[in-house]
Amino acid sequence: MKCLLNRRLVDEAKATISPFDRGYLFADGIYEVIAIVDGLLLDSERHWIRLERSCGEINLPLPMGIEELKSLIADLVSTNAVKEGRVYFQITRGVAERDFAFPAEATPQLFAFVREASVIAPPQADIGIDAVTVEDLRWKRRDIKSIALLPQTMAKQEAKARGAGEAIMMENGFITEGSSSTIHLIKDGKLITRQLSNEVLPGVTRMSIFDVARDLGMVIEERAFTVQEAQHADELFLTSASAIVQGIVRLDDVQIANGSVGLVTHKLRKTYLERSVDEAKRIAMDG
Repeated sequence: MKCLLNRRLVDEAKATISPFDRGYLFADGIYEVIAIVDGLLLDSERHWIRLERSCGEINLPLPMGIEELKSLIADLVSTNAVKEGRVYFQITRGVAERDFAFPAEATPQLFAFVREASVIAPPQADIGIDAVTVEDLRWKRRDIKSIALLPQTMAKQEAKARGAGEAIMMENGFITEGSSSTIHLIKDGKLITRQLSNEVLPGVTRMSIFDVARDLGMVIEERAFTVQEAQHADELFLTSASAIVQGIVRLDDVQIANGSVGLVTHKLRKTYLERSVDEAKRIAMDG
């Protein structure tokens, strides 16, 4: 497989990054993950917008113009002939002497790679997953998609140790979000999701699912909700670029409704995939 280092496609086994890169020393960087279907990037425009916002929040310049970045990522996907999977890319502040303050002169660095994975029909989409709750140990700027992911890594490991597919983080009795996802519940026909703030990441798939839900005539309620509310939901699901829409059938050993992925969850997933693939095709034709 080829990976992308700045403007160069290189063999992964030969890729080298300086140990003095601030991404390695300070986790001083931003990342994105985009799903790939039919060789096309899903929800790409919203990912580019979020990338620019996150970089702006930490005063991190892009290493090249956004249009060139889009082209480089597209070339990476096509060069590796990945038809279905994910592309990961990150931008770090670059190489500098180890000092906490931002260096006066440093060249931002781009690194990206692709992996094949089932996006359209993974087994979990039909059977759902179990989730467990953990304390949210993260910092106060969770709206920035930082590469500093140690708390999320610890949460994922706890979920794995407890036989679950996702860790749902909570703070002061209320759910914030999943370790790598947005959490949603459906109750009495309403789609309930935590409101945006610096306490949660503005999920790209979250925004697109809202569009789908509105067009399906659903009422959307953005507010904080408790673990108990989630456990007594009619349906519970997560969204992310990797999982798309994933039903949760058990939370902390409490079965959600009848223990199966709900009909609305299935409908949201199906409609989202149809729309996002059509949109990706349109963008590719326009480009």
